[in-house]
Amino acid sequence: MRGASLAGGLRRLISAAPVLCIFASIVLINALAETFGGGIVSYSASANIVERSEEAQIAEKSPVMRAAEELKAEFGIGISFGEEARIVSEAYENEPLSDPERLLPAIAQIRSVLGMYPAGFFEALTEDCSEGLGIKLCGRIRGVSANTVGSPAAISMTENGRRVVVLDVSDKNSALGPVLVHELCHIVDRRLDALAKDDPSHWSAEGWAALNPEGFEYYYAYTDPEGRPYSETDDREYTPEGEGGIWFADSYSKTYPTEDRARLMELLFSRSPGASLFRSPHISAKLAYYFAAIRYCLDPDGEWTEPTFWEELLKKAEDTLLRTA
Repeated sequence: MRGASLAGGLRRLISAAPVLCIFASIVLINALAETFGGGIVSYSASANIVERSEEAQIAEKSPVMRAAEELKAEFGIGISFGEEARIVSEAYENEPLSDPERLLPAIAQIRSVLGMYPAGFFEALTEDCSEGLGIKLCGRIRGVSANTVGSPAAISMTENGRRVVVLDVSDKNSALGPVLVHELCHIVDRRLDALAKDDPSHWSAEGWAALNPEGFEYYYAYTDPEGRPYSETDDREYTPEGEGGIWFADSYSKTYPTEDRARLMELLFSRSPGASLFRSPHISAKLAYYFAAIRYCLDPDGEWTEPTFWEELLKKAEDTLLRTA
């Protein structure tokens, strides 16, 4: 009998299990309702908490991140810093930097310079790059292989389908404008060279070489055979401090054709167009050829209706030359 009673009790318990599960579910739902204001409302409340959290995260973004996002929205150019600004290069390495006191002024300077370029310039400049243009802000940059600049203020490179300018912003008092113009000039050169493969009528290595002294050859190196940087040598021929007329800004300009042009752009941007360098007809001829090529290659539809800032500076230099002739 006891065995039969036990078996019967088990059968009744099993048959009542669905009812017990339903009862337990009701108790659980009621408990949640009391806590969050109802089953369906509880889900909405949880979603609202997530939404509020995302809004709070946006509001709590650092001033540096907000400044970087604003610059990207305006120019389409991404800014990275900290560990994200590490470079992948066999020639150079850089130190990460996350100090807002250095990053914020740097971004402000960059934004000011980028705003001087004509509309559509950066899109045309990186048309052959799937990832466009980016700027990495960092601490010290060091050359780690032969024939590199030991401690450059900036470098330009191509990284994962993206043109990249890497800027040392560790000195918050440094003027980044001329340095940025210099590096952007290197990126311009890459684009001009690529376009000239199909149409060399307005830009070629031969065309540029014809504007140099007869028989002149660039070093095609940053250091001499003894390992000394050419920028620190006494080779002043064809510079404002040397003989033979003014054809180059300095000895560094004679390392590569790309550095020749970048130095001229950098100095035109940062100095008075009336400086002796820009009173040289040889320098004026070089810049005129370069600027015409930029306009022809990067603005084929003639959308730059106003003179660019570099054309305006060259015009001032030419006007000064005419007044002093």
